[in-house]
Amino acid sequence: MEIINAIKDTPAPVLMIVAGLFFLTLGFVNKIGGIIEVSSEQRKWTIPIGLFVLVIGLIINSFPSPSPSLTPSTNSNNSYQANKHKFYHHEDIGKMEQNAADKYCQERFDAFKAEDNLKGDFDPNQVNHVWAHLENRDCIANTP
Repeated sequence: MEIINAIKDTPAPVLMIVAGLFFLTLGFVNKIGGIIEVSSEQRKWTIPIGLFVLVIGLIINSFPSPSPSLTPSTNSNNSYQANKHKFYHHEDIGKMEQNAADKYCQERFDAFKAEDNLKGDFDPNQVNHVWAHLENRDCIANTP
């Protein structure tokens, strides 16, 4: 199960690069570990396929990841778009990895909601996503 989760969490370009290298390897060997046997007819196709997948993976990987659209405006008061509601601020959020910070914010949201202690002009029952803005050290609740 850990292998499946690792593959699931691996970016597609990296998977394509690994697959391309694997196909290229198949093009130069007859057998891999006694399990995979490659005929000469199959080897003829593995090199072009491997090169294609490898090059596409490298090209996609060379482009920067798109920045999330869930970013605040550049106002000095860190105001957010109308459907993004800041409900918590803590300095430690900026020291966390994104996934850990998102989980932390979700836990804070759940606790505040249970205590009926959420501040802001939004309905907590309408929230469809909670996330952390690391740079501003804020927890954000998205509404439709």
